Amino acid sequence: MAFIGVQFSEGDGTGVGLVLKEWLSPNKGNAWYPPYNKSSQFNKCLRTFELPDKATWELCAISKCHFATDDISKARRKLMLLEEQSDVQTEIDELPPKRKRKARCISSDDTDDDFISQKNFHPRPPPLQLNSNVNSQSQSSIAFNKSIALIHNTASESSVNLNKRISDGNSIITIRNTPSPTTSGCSTPITSNSRDINSVEDFKKLMTLLIHIRHQNDQILTRINQNSVSPLTVNQLPVDLPVHLPITTIEEIQKIENYLEDQNKLSALVSYFSSLGGKDIITKTNLILKRILSNSIAKEFSFLGTRNNKKCFSKLLLQKVVIEAVGVGSPSTTEVEICNAIKVWLKHSSQRLSHENRRKQHNDRLKLQ
Repeated sequence: MAFIGVQFSEGDGTGVGLVLKEWLSPNKGNAWYPPYNKSSQFNKCLRTFELPDKATWELCAISKCHFATDDISKARRKLMLLEEQSDVQTEIDELPPKRKRKARCISSDDTDDDFISQKNFHPRPPPLQLNSNVNSQSQSSIAFNKSIALIHNTASESSVNLNKRISDGNSIITIRNTPSPTTSGCSTPITSNSRDINSVEDFKKLMTLLIHIRHQNDQILTRINQNSVSPLTVNQLPVDLPVHLPITTIEEIQKIENYLEDQNKLSALVSYFSSLGGKDIITKTNLILKRILSNSIAKEFSFLGTRNNKKCFSKLLLQKVVIEAVGVGSPSTTEVEICNAIKVWLKHSSQRLSHENRRKQHNDRLKLQ
């Protein structure tokens, strides 16, 4: 550490200063200090790491080394902070001690204190009348239980005839009911909060709703069976795919184009590529194109094929596969956004190929070593 912040002893001014490591004595109890009066000369002396001249420099006693650093700017900031802290401590030491106030002792016999204490304390609230609440709750629970018992009696006394026929796996339920007996002869009173429930009508509504739900489930199952195109699993390529992905030659491009003329095979390939995932449109598009085309064949294509004798990718059925596969995972995505992502991926294929070749050469050299 070149720059050191020191505290000078009382005989040399009791201040703080910045010195070089070379200015300190071997025991670090003294330091040579230059005889410059201007700050510019002293700063130049620090920056040029000037060595002490024992004939002209003054040997000063130091009491403490506060910090050491190699950065002169950092050393000056620390020195300024040290000077501020030293001034604050000096001002605090020079202030006279404050007079401590004695704690006031208040007697418990003081009448004013009795008045204040009586004013601050609130009277105790009256005890809760729990008996009335308990009685009301018990009465309401008794009334509710009587209402439930009345409903069960009405349901058991009502004559509900269910004729059930099973035909072609569908159950047809016919409900015939007789009027329920009146409750006029019942001696049990019913509270105003209980509902007068006709159990037969509720049962008819419930069975109608269940039959409707069953018909809906049958329709959903029928539609699912109709929409199942092939037994292909999502994460598996078609077994009859004529090429190995990623494609590396123009001949393989022609083979897979002939293969995709079958709509069912195209849909199966779209189903596979839609399962690859991706967090956004660009990531999904790049991931699918990386599985379909190698960089060596991708550099032969551009989206429109109008420059540098490159072939047109937008006329291939592979473009349709990419657009539909990305659209499955992102229904709100437009075709223009997917096409723009394809254009960028094809544009950087040459750059990716050069990086790939450099990595391959580097790995080959490592294997030879």
